[in-house]
Amino acid sequence: MSNGNYAVTIDGGSASLTNTIVASHTVGFSGVGIAADHTLFFNTDGLCSAGASCPNSVSGDPGFTNPEAGDFHIRPDSAAIDAGINTGVSADIDGEPRFGNPDVGADEYWAPGSLMRIYLPLVRR
Repeated sequence: MSNGNYAVTIDGGSASLTNTIVASHTVGFSGVGIAADHTLFFNTDGLCSAGASCPNSVSGDPGFTNPEAGDFHIRPDSAAIDAGINTGVSADIDGEPRFGNPDVGADEYWAPGSLMRIYLPLVRR
């Protein structure tokens, strides 16, 4: 699966990204105005080029569940787990809570059965 040449490229202005996954691109970020903090790079040759700033980046397999079918949830072997920084975002793409060092990307990994929800009955007086 290939996403093309650049994940993000700019030739003017700025872009600030945090807790981002970049997978299967020729170049991750390109351009002086790009600041990408806590990025997970996978299957990408040029991580940051043409002046892009990419502090706290890591490389590794994001461990997507089934990217060919559009399922980009992460598996328990994902390099994204706990690799992020708290940005004040309290829930992931599924509405599940983020905690501690959040996972990089849109999904926060929860082991099966570890996220318990209690539904209390509605009592009306």
